[in-house]
Amino acid sequence: MAFTPAMGAFLVRRWVTGEGLAGTGLGWRASRSLWLSAWLAPLVITALMLALAAAAGWWRFDLGPVDGAGGVMFLLVTQVVLTPVYFGEEFGWTSFLWPRLVPGRPRLSMLLTGSASRAVRDVACFPVVACRRAAGG
Repeated sequence: MAFTPAMGAFLVRRWVTGEGLAGTGLGWRASRSLWLSAWLAPLVITALMLALAAAAGWWRFDLGPVDGAGGVMFLLVTQVVLTPVYFGEEFGWTSFLWPRLVPGRPRLSMLLTGSASRAVRDVACFPVVACRRAAGG
C-alpha cells in the first residue's frame, strides 16, 4: 500500500506526461554513500533518540523480549526494511502530486494532497477496521 503512490507517479510520468524520471533526483547512478545514508538515517536517528531517552531517565533498557533488546532490535530492523517501502509515500504524494495538483497555490495544493492521502487510507483501512469491530476486537 505504501508504495502505491510512487507507482502511480512513475506510471503517470512515464506514459501520461512523458517526463520519465528526469528531474526527480532519483538517478540510480547517484553516489552510493548518499543512497546508503538516506536508507540508514532513520536507524541512526532512532538509536540516538533511544540513547537520549535513556540518559534522561524516560526509558530503561532491559533484556526483556518486548520492551528490552528484542523489541528495540525489532524496531530498528523493521525501519531498515521498510524505509524503501515508505519512500513510495514521499515520492508519490510529496514530490509528484503536491506541486502539480494546484499549480501556483501551494496551500490549497497541500490541503487537497493531504485530503487525498487521508481518503486513500480510509478506503484501504475501512474493511480491516469494520471486520475487527464486527468480530468484537
